[in-house]
Amino acid sequence: MKKTLLLIIFGFISSFSFSQEIENTYIYKVEKSKSPFGNDTTVSYTDLDSLVIYKNGTFHQTKYFSYLCEYAFTEFVGKWKIENEILILNITAKKSGKDETKWTPLTESVVYKIKRNNIKLIGEPNYTRRKKMKLVRE
Repeated sequence: MKKTLLLIIFGFISSFSFSQEIENTYIYKVEKSKSPFGNDTTVSYTDLDSLVIYKNGTFHQTKYFSYLCEYAFTEFVGKWKIENEILILNITAKKSGKDETKWTPLTESVVYKIKRNNIKLIGEPNYTRRKKMKLVRE
């Protein structure tokens, strides 16, 4: 009984000292299934992108893309800042693939324009012409 109580108290204290408070969460999600050849064959397309911004100045972004037999999964971490309604993500590490355990160091910046409850990527018109990430949690 004493061990259980001690374990609960330790877990409660450690959750406060090691947890990060979330400031904003943005998500972009598209899932489609269609029959391009006019028969019973269906093709599924999935594009998921989530960005979690923490109050301590760090972020975590996860991107997943799947089409036919191809898929891509990438994670990014780093620091963020906001200047004149522009969100700047300074990426410090990248991990490609769900099975990969090591983070690859990376120095890259990604810029988003903030409009109401959406953010839109700036600088890559071919990649995300209409892609807007919606604010889910503030």
